[in-house]
Amino acid sequence: MLGGCSLTFNFANTHYQCGPNGECPNGQSCVQDVCVAGSSMGDAGDDDAMPDGSGPALRCGTLYTIHDSFDAASPLWYDWTDGGPSATLASGDLVVSVPSGSADLWAGYGSQFLYDFTSSSLEVQLDQAAATTTVVEVRGANNEKDQIMVDSGMLVATVLNTGNAGTKAQTPYDPAVHKWLRLREDAGQTYFEWSTDGTTWTELTHIPNAFSPLDVRIELAAGGEQAQASTAKFGAVNTNAPVAAACPTDTFVEDFAAPAPAFQTWTDNGTTATLTGGQVVITTDGVADHYAGVEATHIFDLEGHSVYLDMPPAVQASPFITFAQIAMPNDTSSEAVFQVEGNTLFMLERVNNQTVSTNMLSYDASAQRYWRYRASGGQIFFDTSPDATTWTQQGAAPAMFDTTRVSILAGAGEYGTTPTHSAAFAGFNTP
Repeated sequence: MLGGCSLTFNFANTHYQCGPNGECPNGQSCVQDVCVAGSSMGDAGDDDAMPDGSGPALRCGTLYTIHDSFDAASPLWYDWTDGGPSATLASGDLVVSVPSGSADLWAGYGSQFLYDFTSSSLEVQLDQAAATTTVVEVRGANNEKDQIMVDSGMLVATVLNTGNAGTKAQTPYDPAVHKWLRLREDAGQTYFEWSTDGTTWTELTHIPNAFSPLDVRIELAAGGEQAQASTAKFGAVNTNAPVAAACPTDTFVEDFAAPAPAFQTWTDNGTTATLTGGQVVITTDGVADHYAGVEATHIFDLEGHSVYLDMPPAVQASPFITFAQIAMPNDTSSEAVFQVEGNTLFMLERVNNQTVSTNMLSYDASAQRYWRYRASGGQIFFDTSPDATTWTQQGAAPAMFDTTRVSILAGAGEYGTTPTHSAAFAGFNTP
């Protein structure tokens, strides 16, 4: 993921295929092997409900997959600043330092990946509020915002960038009482809540969901105009909440027909990545170490599952490479890689930037049109197919990183100076 990017998506062309046991992203159910909107029990059925007490088994991919005590840096976050304020980790807190002055400046942490807000919550320990404004936010795919915040001595529930934007409720802020802040989704309603101990919660207000909960980002921030410097301290995220699994890689089906929340493109200076005719087309600039590509915006579970890429014939040149990766979230130092360079298809595993396993064979664009990863029993398997139906195992390696939480990427570029080249990717898990 690219920290600080502004993402704007629509939902019309993202499709999910049911997992092997009927798994689907939250808010969707399996109907004839395809995930469709709504649960099998209806939008307000018990299967989707997640009240404060005990409830049904957790669905995959929700905000309950992220938990952080801020004791150490995590690749699940990026820090950002408008200039002036800063966001750093110190003594078990996320500390946002806001200087004095008249400028309306902010800093904070944002989540690198997107999550499903459905039937889950964002619970944040607030150890100290800044003098002006301290914000806990769930942000939608089109920059809509649910916020519970401390603003000039008030605890405020607010919604921004939607048709029903505005302040929904407020009460005087008491730092001895309002030690935890929570945004929670349940059965089509968004709840704004607070707690003293992170266990027993009191509602400030609730409203009908102001935007789709399926692809959201987390923001923790502080800032604003203030006469004296001050500091906000966030102590933890979801440390008292249930723990949910990432969704299986089988459930991610993307045909690149149009921009969608499930993926984003990335580029280095001089390269491009564009959607053209149901493909992501990469064009490079011939400069060494310039790359571009496409990546999933959610974290997935590969263990016991698989994911494959539709790979139109790759350019056979050197030092130009076309690749697909399964990697640690936001950390490609540990990864499994398909890679075409020249006339060779490589299958590699790297751990901490060191190649620990290599398989290779002559590249055949027709016979190896589809590249598939599987993980099972402590092994990662590399398969190819001409038609996404008949598969041939081409390599295997011990899984030396956590395959239950991976990011999915594909890209192309040069590691040396060459003429410009293009590469194309036609979809994930699409026949």
